[in-house]
Amino acid sequence: MPQTSYAKMEMIEECRQYYQNDPIELKKIDKFANEYYQSKLHTAIWWYTQDSFLYRRLNDACRTQDIDLIYTFRNFISDLLLELQKLHSKFYDDMFGIPIKAYRGQLISSNELNQLRKNIGKLYSTNTFLSTTGDVNTANWFANIWNPHPNFESVVFEYSIDTSIKTQRPYASIGHVSSKPREQEILLCMGTIFQLESIEQIKVDHQNNEYTYWYIKMKLVDENDDIHLASAMKKFEQSQNTPVLILLADLSRKRSPVSSDNCKAEQYIRLYLDEVLRINDEMDYKSRSWAYANLASICKAKGDYAASIEYSETIIKICLALPLSLWNKEEDEIMLTIRSAYDSLLSIYQYQTIDYDSIIKTGQQFLELLPRQGFSCLDCITDTLNIIGDAHKKLFHWSEALDCYKKA
Repeated sequence: MPQTSYAKMEMIEECRQYYQNDPIELKKIDKFANEYYQSKLHTAIWWYTQDSFLYRRLNDACRTQDIDLIYTFRNFISDLLLELQKLHSKFYDDMFGIPIKAYRGQLISSNELNQLRKNIGKLYSTNTFLSTTGDVNTANWFANIWNPHPNFESVVFEYSIDTSIKTQRPYASIGHVSSKPREQEILLCMGTIFQLESIEQIKVDHQNNEYTYWYIKMKLVDENDDIHLASAMKKFEQSQNTPVLILLADLSRKRSPVSSDNCKAEQYIRLYLDEVLRINDEMDYKSRSWAYANLASICKAKGDYAASIEYSETIIKICLALPLSLWNKEEDEIMLTIRSAYDSLLSIYQYQTIDYDSIIKTGQQFLELLPRQGFSCLDCITDTLNIIGDAHKKLFHWSEALDCYKKA
């Protein structure tokens, strides 16, 4: 089954499972499956602006950073982002240089409000596709100002957008393609970066009663103004060409050091290797090496040293099998990849399995490889000779150890 078809089915089945006891939402899911994926009725943005399962589940996934659920929605997220990018191009041309304000009204907990108040002046990144409106009265209505909730705070966000700023995250007015055109909706891409400017408590009189709500001002950030932010955005641009499974695996490993996240990362990497490589055997060696290096690292953390060694050896085999034309173009990078794999092997033999014979054998293999590939690296040679010398010393091979130290 093609990957796109599987992705669509996977998302639909997840939604059906989640709403299995809700007949109303199940009907909406069936309608979406038939009209969006089969008949192609309406756009992804139209379906997203419906107050239904799709909007709620996708936002839940993004807000909680549930990478499993985000991956399940990957096909629809891709459609939504593509449509928003197309609308942004026209919106940017039409509105260039004209400052606009977008508003969003909602209820948030006191803890969330306190966290925001502690971070005035700092940068804030939206964690989902953010639905806003050009009409502040609509935002006030969504904030429930006139019908306060005892456990939540009524909040109205004001997003100031300088349309002359060229941002990597698209945004656009979507009223003409939305299922709710009267709301003057402006949709912001997940990851849009704002600066939190101010938070003010507002008191208003309504029908002889006094109500309060919080007014929070945000300003769109020029990503090129801050050198650190610009560097981060450059990395983001580079990541756009990275397979989704690799990005999710990387995110899993960075979230926390707990074993469950490592297991998730391992699942994503294995899925990438099993499914993607099966379709395309001519994959970029960098991505393959990255995958095997991470599997080696995960197995090492689990104490499965034999598997870790096997993965590192696989990286070396992949690199040595690359065509000469690629070696001529990327010799330094390929050799650094090989060196990293050998470093991983030597580390396990040194500190985990305490296998001095394997240290000597592996180190000598690496040293023999260097001149054969025409690669010159004095640090590589010196470090490896010292490691081999230490191994000989542990085995009481005094003359061999001394010879290595002299060469180093």
